[in-house]
Amino acid sequence: MRKQMVINMTQNTGKRLLTGIFVLLSVLLTCFVFGNSLLDGKSSMAESDVIVDAARPIVDPERDVSYEDFSSFIRKLAHFVEFCALGFAYGGTMRMLSARTPSVHWRYHIGSVFFSVLLVAVADEYIQSFTDRSSMVSDVLLDFCGGIMGVGIVMVCFALAGWRSAKRNL
Repeated sequence: MRKQMVINMTQNTGKRLLTGIFVLLSVLLTCFVFGNSLLDGKSSMAESDVIVDAARPIVDPERDVSYEDFSSFIRKLAHFVEFCALGFAYGGTMRMLSARTPSVHWRYHIGSVFFSVLLVAVADEYIQSFTDRSSMVSDVLLDFCGGIMGVGIVMVCFALAGWRSAKRNL
């Protein structure tokens, strides 16, 4: 009996820690997205150029793709990855918080996660409209797709962890 109490306390501490990590990650990534939105065009391009200059010799050593096309690809990929991470964090937060209320299954909250990712994507582009950067609907769609991918990845991770745990308990 006492051993079971210790195991339950350890599991609860682990769940609280994981919940805190997901919440902190969600806040930090949201701040990162909005921080990047506030950069003017020149600063944003300078940051992108550092990554382009580092990646191009590895990805395109023969220089088959023009610098402008490669730069555009890297910028779009950065948007996708940034929102994939955001979707991962939001999805993980939702999954951990919904686990604390067993009467409501996490599937009932998934729409709010997608809406939150979409809201951040729209706000990101709206903020950019106040700098000398363009605000494009295609970027919102790309960001949202990245967010969907991130939510999908975290849900698969939780499903695999649950499957592994169930298999171990057999």
